[in-house]
Amino acid sequence: MAKYLSKKHSLRHQAMQVYLVLIACAINRQIKTYKDIAGVLGFRGAGVLNRQLGHIMFWCDQNKLPPLTALVVNAKAGTPGRGLITPRNLDADRERVFKKKWFQIQPPTADELDVAYRKGMAGLRRKKRR
Repeated sequence: MAKYLSKKHSLRHQAMQVYLVLIACAINRQIKTYKDIAGVLGFRGAGVLNRQLGHIMFWCDQNKLPPLTALVVNAKAGTPGRGLITPRNLDADRERVFKKKWFQIQPPTADELDVAYRKGMAGLRRKKRR
């Protein structure tokens, strides 16, 4: 029987949903706003995606993949919000995202995304202490 996810599921499950949306955007060379992504998940506000996107950002970084999160932008500015990892060159990073054959990569599980997020956040905390 099919299992359904909802807003009430954990951040890691929501991150998994966002990952699937973003790889579909990548294959279609699309950029989406935070509001667009929030709408797909059934959220009312666009300001609730930082942690879900953080899971994906760290997973991509740790697996040496282009930053999928570069496809999500602020509606007014047209650029990603100030995140934990800023793309080095936004246009070049987006092109790398668009060219990557995402459907040849096994999608991360919710648990894998959670591990990547925890590891990434721990690394940031260590950097701040130095």
